[in-house]
Amino acid sequence: INKFIIFEGGNDGLLYVHFAHLISDFLSINDFKGAFMGGEKAYDLMPFYRYIWVVNFILFEESPWMLIFILTFFPIVIYKIFMEILGKKVAKYFLIFWFFIPIFEAFGFCHFYYVKLSIRGFGEPLSYLCFLSALLFLIRFNKNSNYLNYSNSFIFGFLLALSIGLRANILPACLVLIVFYLILAYKTNHKAFLFLCIGFSLVLIMPIHNYVFTNTFIPLTIAAYKDWNLGARPSDYFILFKSLLTLSLNLAVLEKIINHIHDEIKLYEIWYHFSIAISIFYAVRIKSPFIIRCLAISSLSLISLLLFYHVGGRYSYLSWTLSLIVLSYWFKANFLPYIKKNTKLNAA
Repeated sequence: INKFIIFEGGNDGLLYVHFAHLISDFLSINDFKGAFMGGEKAYDLMPFYRYIWVVNFILFEESPWMLIFILTFFPIVIYKIFMEILGKKVAKYFLIFWFFIPIFEAFGFCHFYYVKLSIRGFGEPLSYLCFLSALLFLIRFNKNSNYLNYSNSFIFGFLLALSIGLRANILPACLVLIVFYLILAYKTNHKAFLFLCIGFSLVLIMPIHNYVFTNTFIPLTIAAYKDWNLGARPSDYFILFKSLLTLSLNLAVLEKIINHIHDEIKLYEIWYHFSIAISIFYAVRIKSPFIIRCLAISSLSLISLLLFYHVGGRYSYLSWTLSLIVLSYWFKANFLPYIKKNTKLNAA
C-alpha cells in the first residue's frame, strides 16, 4: 500500500502516470498553463485520468490508494443498484457472481476484470464507477422526490462529467441519464437542474483545453476521429443507403460493414443478441418501469457505437453490464414467479 505500481510498458497506465508527473513538475514551478496542458495539446482517450493521478500524488504520494478506492467501492455500488432494482436477496446472489462465480463474465460482470484493468492503469474502472454512482442517484431520485435536491443534483452532474472525462465514449449513456433526470426534475424540482448544469460543466474543460492548445474546436478527444478506432464510418452507411435507393447495392461497402459488426459481436454469441432484444423490448414498451427503460436505452446507446467503432473488450463492459441488469429484471418479472409457483405445486 505504501509502494508504487510498476505499470507494463505499452499500456495506458505508464503514459498517464508520466503525464501526471509532468503536471506535478509544472505545478512545482507555478507553470499552471503547462500543468493544464497535461502532456498533450489535444486530449486523447482519457483526458481527466492524468489529473486524478495528480490528486493521488498530492494526498498519498506514489501509493496507489486511488486504485484501492476504486476496487473497494465498485462492488458496493453494484450491490446497491441490484438491491434497488431486484431486491436484497437477488443482489446478494449477484455479488457472489461478481466475486466468486463469474458466470456473467461475458457481460463484463467480474471483479477480476476490474482488478486487472486498474493494475494496468486503464481509466474504465473509475469512469464506470462514476457512471454507476450517478445511476444510483437517479434510482434514488425516482424512489424519493425529496432526494432530488440541489446538492444531490450537483453531485449527479459532477459524477457524469467525471465519467465522460475519464472515458469520452460513455457520453451517449450519460446523456440518456440526464434526459431521464430532466423528466423527474420537471415533475418535482425543476430548479435543481441549474445545479446539475454546474456539476456537469466540468466537461467544458475538454473543449477549452483543446482549443487553447490547438486553436481548433475539438469537443472531447481526438480519438473519435482516428481511423484505427473506426471500423465503419458514417459515410459508409450513407453510401450503402444511397446505393439501396438507386437499386445498385454497393457490395464492397456492405461487406465492410458486415465484417466490422461481426468482429464486434459474433453470430454465435446469442447471449448478446438476446440481451439486446430484451433491452429494445423495454425501451419501446409503454408500461416499462422508469428506471428499467432508462437502463435499456442507456445500454442500447452504448451498444450502438459498435456500428462505427471498435468497442470490444473493456470498452464494452459497462454497456453489457447495463443490459445484464435489464435481462435479470426481465427474468425475475417473467420467470421467477412461474418457477416459484411450480415449486410449491410439486411440494404439495
